[in-house]
Amino acid sequence: MNKFKELLFQDNTGKYIVGQPPNVMVYVMLFAVIGGMIAGEEWRQWFDLMFFGAAFTWSYLEIRFGESMFRRILGCLVLVGIFVGNML
Repeated sequence: MNKFKELLFQDNTGKYIVGQPPNVMVYVMLFAVIGGMIAGEEWRQWFDLMFFGAAFTWSYLEIRFGESMFRRILGCLVLVGIFVGNML
C-alpha cells in the first residue's frame, strides 16, 4: 500500500504532492460554467465552447506535465469525460 501511495502522490523529486493552487484554465472553466448558467440561449454555445477548450487544455497539460501520477490520471479522466459528455 505504501508503494501505491508513493507512485500516485510523489513527484520526481520524492516530495508528496497533496494539493496545489488551481491554474488559469480552472478559472476559465468556472467562468464558462457560471456564464453558461446565466447567459441566454444565443451565448450558451460560446460558453460551452470556452469550457471545452479550457478543459481540453487543462487535461492535456496535466497529462503531459502533471506533478504526480494522480494528477496525470485525473487529466485522463477529464479528457475522456469531456469527449463522452459531448457525444451524449
